[in-house]
Amino acid sequence: MDNAIIGFNRHANLVERYRVAVLRYRGLKSAYETGVKEREEWREARLAAATRRTLLRAMICDYVHRLRDEGVGPERVLIAVKGRMVLAVTKTAPAAPDMEADALMHDASDWVISAYYEAA
Repeated sequence: MDNAIIGFNRHANLVERYRVAVLRYRGLKSAYETGVKEREEWREARLAAATRRTLLRAMICDYVHRLRDEGVGPERVLIAVKGRMVLAVTKTAPAAPDMEADALMHDASDWVISAYYEAA
């Protein structure tokens, strides 16, 4: 009789451990699947940002080339581009994060300088 009780208790403990393991597995699986969705959304956002950045660089370079071809000096070109950028991408624009706006302004300045001195 004692062995039957010990066996029953052992079985009950194993059943409870199995139930807890299944619940833990389901929770971890759900968290993983949520993470997959979030990582995919971040990847898509990063690709979209890179595409916009590439297009912006091309537009800035075209604008700089036109101003240079019109005889505008490098300082005035840089001021003109920065003036337009302030209206669109600085911290004052509601959709622009602070750090990214500052980095974009810095990169735009570099693009202006390199585009101005490119061979025509």
